[in-house]
Amino acid sequence: MFVSDITQNPSRGFAATMRRWIQKIQDQRMYRLAYANTFEELSMLSDRDLADIGVSRSDISEIAAQAAEQAT
Repeated sequence: MFVSDITQNPSRGFAATMRRWIQKIQDQRMYRLAYANTFEELSMLSDRDLADIGVSRSDISEIAAQAAEQAT
């Protein structure tokens, strides 16, 4: 029964599971990279520069998370 499930429904096979796992790892890596880049760039700005764009230093984490979500 199980063997026929795998051959008739390849999305349940080992290769499909590995592809999903690899894709999840890649997505997580992209998220972390986008978050880190955004966080670093905003953190380098002075308080005055941040105020000019309407951002407070306490908002940086949230903005970085939003940017990372959009990147994935």
